[in-house]
Amino acid sequence: MADVLLLHTSEENLELVGVRERQETETRTLERLYEISPESAVLKAYNLLEERFSHYLSEDGRKGKQPVMLWHHSDFNKKVKELIGAGFLADGAHERFQELRQARNMAAHSQHYGEVPIKEWRKALDIAIEFLSGVEEAIKSGLLKESGSAEVETHD
Repeated sequence: MADVLLLHTSEENLELVGVRERQETETRTLERLYEISPESAVLKAYNLLEERFSHYLSEDGRKGKQPVMLWHHSDFNKKVKELIGAGFLADGAHERFQELRQARNMAAHSQHYGEVPIKEWRKALDIAIEFLSGVEEAIKSGLLKESGSAEVETHD
């Protein structure tokens, strides 16, 4: 049926109405979301990074019994240094992560920040994609191994 419909409409329209399944990368999904809402793309990218990274942080690194935010986890800085040392992230990754975190906060609490220039959202999304890609490559290489059940507070 999809092949017949394709004679009369585009592939994108078939995907839109659910006749064909969209096959795209996480990065492409974030880019498409960015076209609609840069703030939402930054929030989604940050949440993906937090969720993905949390599987590779030790439960021991949590401060207290409550879940901690990613950057408060004692293993976070150590893991970022490992990713830099192995070439999965570039030097200055800690600082770029802080920029991403600040952009995430601006997106989540926009009523307190006013208008944010579009270039700031783009920069934040690029940082998030860099981190997501670096973490994914480190997982594939075996550098990052799941450590169990570290609870990291995520922001959905």
